[in-house]
Amino acid sequence: MAAEHDAAVDVICKNKASWTSHSVIVVDQSGSMNTKDVAGVTRSCAVWWTVAVEFVGEQLRQRSAQPTDVVSVIAMQESSSVVLEAQPMDWILYNALLALSSSKPCSHGNYLPALDLAESLLMTNSFGACALSLLFLSDGRPSDRVWKGAGPAGQQHVTMVTHRMETLASHFGRRLNVSAIGVGNAPSEFMVLKEMSATASDYGSISSFRTPSLDSLKCLGSSISWLTSSLTSTKAEMTRVGSATQREVRNVVREKRTVLSVSVTQYGWHLYGSKGTWQDGSLTRRVVWDKNDRDWVSVNLLSQHECRGIAMRKPIFAEGAERIVHKFYEVDSSLKAVGLPMVAKESRFVEDLTCADRIEFHRTFCETQVKAQLLADDFNARLQAISLDASLAPRIQFLESSVYIVEDAQYGQLGFLVERMLDTKSYPWTKWNGNAGYVLDTSDDSNEPPAKRRATRVSFQMNPIVEELPIEECEDESLDPSVKDEEDEQLLPPLTTLETGPWKRFLPQDVLQSFTHYSYRRTGRRMLVCDLQGIYNSSKRTYELTDPVIHYASRKGRTRVFGRTDHGKKGMQDFFKTHKCNGLCCMLGIGSE
Repeated sequence: MAAEHDAAVDVICKNKASWTSHSVIVVDQSGSMNTKDVAGVTRSCAVWWTVAVEFVGEQLRQRSAQPTDVVSVIAMQESSSVVLEAQPMDWILYNALLALSSSKPCSHGNYLPALDLAESLLMTNSFGACALSLLFLSDGRPSDRVWKGAGPAGQQHVTMVTHRMETLASHFGRRLNVSAIGVGNAPSEFMVLKEMSATASDYGSISSFRTPSLDSLKCLGSSISWLTSSLTSTKAEMTRVGSATQREVRNVVREKRTVLSVSVTQYGWHLYGSKGTWQDGSLTRRVVWDKNDRDWVSVNLLSQHECRGIAMRKPIFAEGAERIVHKFYEVDSSLKAVGLPMVAKESRFVEDLTCADRIEFHRTFCETQVKAQLLADDFNARLQAISLDASLAPRIQFLESSVYIVEDAQYGQLGFLVERMLDTKSYPWTKWNGNAGYVLDTSDDSNEPPAKRRATRVSFQMNPIVEELPIEECEDESLDPSVKDEEDEQLLPPLTTLETGPWKRFLPQDVLQSFTHYSYRRTGRRMLVCDLQGIYNSSKRTYELTDPVIHYASRKGRTRVFGRTDHGKKGMQDFFKTHKCNGLCCMLGIGSE
């Protein structure tokens, strides 16, 4: 093991492009970490043991780590120090972390020097193919001194620390996973840790803040295991399909996604005129996906008569597994936005910039969205059929999109997938489920108080119906849910007659989890629509969603039919590992897989 470790260190030092991940772990080593209140041991010992066992050991046991996964460790005191730098993920590292449990915490815990060191370490690898994580564990608020006359000390701590986190998160975005863990029994001590996590999330990083119970090491371990899972997912989405090599993420400027209202000017925006009237280039055409012909169809260049071009914000404000998102407007000759605010989406990865056909890159997305809407229409009709008052039944609507093709003066032909911007000021953005088994559980959501969850319940009256609706299977070639299969298999049982009283109440996520389950049964267990994200527009009683994923189980052995995010049967299995049927599943007659 020692020989393999030395060889891995040699590779890491000589070839930073080989790094698949870099995790920086900051462990509070101030005097208070000597408190002996975690399963009979000190907080310091508990943290070192748990980091070794749950972060390093678990990845090695699950074979999700390799020697090119790199770890650096910082001991946070009055003057922080790097105790392990750029070490390969192996059992030698595991033992080194266990050995650190014998260290003696002392002095103060200053956040700012520790974050400066963490930033320096994370910046050492400039290659965009390396997944990153920051694990920050502390049992109290910062001990850093603040400037006299600079305002309340607590707020000054928050401002300085969040500024450091803004620098990191705005640079790395979704590539960076941040886990802030408060190790103690006083929640009021963790305001700064919580703000660190929230700031990282504002810039698109995958972030979590947790305060585990100190009753057992298992509780602390569960908090750390979140980061392990998140880092593994990040590495997976950055890996080329059918290969072990990583994909390089584009180097882009990011701004807070909560800042949505920005005036269009000559600076900070890409401007394209319909006749090449602006410096960045010309808008050449606009196309939409035709669901009947399954092909692109040209439409009017601009949707508004008074428009003279388009404007796309240079910094991005959101980032997904495959795409980056810009603010986007159609504008008149004075650069005044015309019509509703929109968003423009491009590929997140460098390799896709070489794609000669800018329209084809967006084909899979548009096909997926169209198929998801077909199933949503069927589900909407189903809900209306079982409601006494159809106007009370919620609806699911996926956003319509089009592709604007421009001739850029610097980069040549580019294509932007454009759709309406959701009203996240009035209705919170929510991810109800994911494509790898994630299912929203608001009962354990510390960021949303119970009172708010009750206020957003969706209510509609249920009318027991005995007769069944005609349900047909999706035909393999056309992938059209309306086409009848030769086997004429009965896929859904009749609606169950339930004595439920005059009203049946469901949380918003209940409806969407049922839709995902319904899509699976409606298509003969061959499609499952998930990764449902967007807003619930309560005034329209409509879920306005974007970027769905379809997992497809092909009878002909085809894979990735709906793109990289299509995990086939495995994706379906992952959903059902976490999905719990609710009352609506039972009313729809799909109460079991």
